[in-house]
Amino acid sequence: LSVRYSTYGDNRFMLIDPDTGEASQLLAHSNSARCVTTTGDGKLLIMVSDGSGAMNGIVYNMHIFSPARSDIYCYDSKSGELLWQSEISSCIFTKCSTMAPIGDGSRILCQTGNTFSLLSSATGEILTQCQADSGVLDLDIQEEQAFALLQNGATCMYTYSTNTCSTLKYMEGDLIRAQISNG
Repeated sequence: LSVRYSTYGDNRFMLIDPDTGEASQLLAHSNSARCVTTTGDGKLLIMVSDGSGAMNGIVYNMHIFSPARSDIYCYDSKSGELLWQSEISSCIFTKCSTMAPIGDGSRILCQTGNTFSLLSSATGEILTQCQADSGVLDLDIQEEQAFALLQNGATCMYTYSTNTCSTLKYMEGDLIRAQISNG
């Protein structure tokens, strides 16, 4: 995979054949690349965001909320064929976006903003979706759940089987940056 990225919105994702060196374009998108990952069964996942929701927040004592939309494209990494496309949205825009296959690989965890979505790896259908109280700053993905540090100083546990977000408040005030170390 080769990625050409520009702050002016000219993003290109190219698939390069390692044997011949030939390149074929997978996706040319004017939106920002948020996350790229692969699955164990040879799928390539690309998440792009149109930047909607980036201005969400409080302005002159008014709360501004518009959905922050992200598109997910799933390709066969050998042929470059588009297998499916899905869209997820979040009420809160953050720089943290994550995609990862979980369990046996039949499901994909997609996180953007404050939203956790489980997608079918085969079809891209949204199986479940849950929202945390605040935007995610960092995420630790495990077999049965994901742990997140949130902008409001809380820790959130998203449990896949019950589709619940449990939050514990540890710190007061809003955080700008946070990182999970050693799980």
